[in-house]
Amino acid sequence: FEGKDRNPEVKKTRPIRLSSRWLGPWKHFTFAIYLAFMIAVSFSFLHDANSGGEWLMGIGMSGLYAFGVVALWRISGKLQQLSFDDRFAYVQMKGHELLIPLENIKDVELKTILGTYEVTLHHPEQFGRSFFFKISLLYPLNHKRKEELVDRFWEAVEKAKRYREVLRPNTLLS
Repeated sequence: FEGKDRNPEVKKTRPIRLSSRWLGPWKHFTFAIYLAFMIAVSFSFLHDANSGGEWLMGIGMSGLYAFGVVALWRISGKLQQLSFDDRFAYVQMKGHELLIPLENIKDVELKTILGTYEVTLHHPEQFGRSFFFKISLLYPLNHKRKEELVDRFWEAVEKAKRYREVLRPNTLLS
């Protein structure tokens, strides 16, 4: 490959940011709001409890809300910032950037109505078979413009798959 591109008609472009730049603060803000809500509801259940049954119900509801906070934290921990160009997807992680060849992407799918997408990979990278990105914090309001970006990303993935090198199973890699 020494200096030659796999596909000569593809010109290098600047990476296009696909996810929201406010993703980091958004993760912490939503976690803090949900935690405050959990504490307020738990306090109201336990404050008004007079009998053992009411205390048990309050503790059970507090446990249920705590389970929800942990689930939210685990999901938001998988959110990544994503950019792409004609050949690679760039995943911004803490302190470094991970390059994923576009031909390694299997599927891009909308998971929530608030604009969280899941990217499924053919081969697991550093963080597993899939990761999530949030396209916009105001997704329902600006979905047409943001869906165009996702469509451009999907077109780039499909184009990269067409030019993928297919190696026979008995090929020696060195």
